[in-house]
Amino acid sequence: MTTPATPEKYITAANVADLLGETPDETELARIEQLIVFAAPKLRSLVPRLDERVAAGKLDVDQVRGTLAAAVARALESLRIGILTRSEQFPELSTTYTAGPDLIWFSKSEINSLSPGADGTGGAFSIRIGGVR
Repeated sequence: MTTPATPEKYITAANVADLLGETPDETELARIEQLIVFAAPKLRSLVPRLDERVAAGKLDVDQVRGTLAAAVARALESLRIGILTRSEQFPELSTTYTAGPDLIWFSKSEINSLSPGADGTGGAFSIRIGGVR
């Protein structure tokens, strides 16, 4: 399948803001839009025939939107505290850093729920491609 010139992103910055329960300023809205631009193709690369299955009604578009919004919200929070920062503790100042700046990531359960066969249909053998946590 040829990827369209302007593929569907499924979500907007407003969707992510609603999920977070916030009203972001213009700078943060632009940051969210950039994360969406990165997240949508990444999800497409991890989930076989995502657009085809959504268009055919075989995959719930709201599930795709929720998965993308959650990944973008995680990335936004990661940018807020620092990309490589895993945790901070107070009153004794202690910061733990993580290796590898995976800004946008999807959990195995998120990818599995969007993959073909998640609805109970599918073949006897499935091969899952890596790239998820």
